[in-house]
Amino acid sequence: MTELERYQQWCEQAPLDEAGRAALAAMQNDETERKGCFGAELQFGTAGIRGIMGIGTNRLNDFTVRRTAQGLAAWLTSTELPQRCAIGYDSRHNSRRYAELCAVALAERGVHVYVYHELAPTPMLSFAVRQLGCGCGIVVSARTLLEAVVLIHKYCLNTLPHLYLHCCPPISDRHIANHEKLPPRLLFLRH
Repeated sequence: MTELERYQQWCEQAPLDEAGRAALAAMQNDETERKGCFGAELQFGTAGIRGIMGIGTNRLNDFTVRRTAQGLAAWLTSTELPQRCAIGYDSRHNSRRYAELCAVALAERGVHVYVYHELAPTPMLSFAVRQLGCGCGIVVSARTLLEAVVLIHKYCLNTLPHLYLHCCPPISDRHIANHEKLPPRLLFLRH
């Protein structure tokens, strides 16, 4: 799918508020901005997904967070691991919202989800994954000094406590394959 096709899909299907619609309209004649937002898909790396918050497939937003969580759910449900996921978040902008979006996406696939009801530092999430016998875990956090950048880490049972910022490599490869195959109609969550 090209940048222009992704942009058009968002114009036609994304459930955006008035400000979001205005931002999309402003990009129509701004090729540089449009390519920055829709020229690629936000990639899942060794420590999760990270990106600038904003509109588009190459920005961190409800769409890309949900898409990533759906890919993780697809992966988890295809394994023998416990069908449980612990989710934590920090105090940064949208962290709780993104944690809740992840919880919904996982629950829709039948995964039992535990979401912290208060702020939870990353080590607490690592502990929760082990203590609750989860097949995976997600922590939504921001990188220091970059408030516009949010990072979603994932964890699995064989992650060592002192390596809580690292992912299990087998998940990353399958996760990327799964979340890129999801049809667009499943990705836009309408309220």
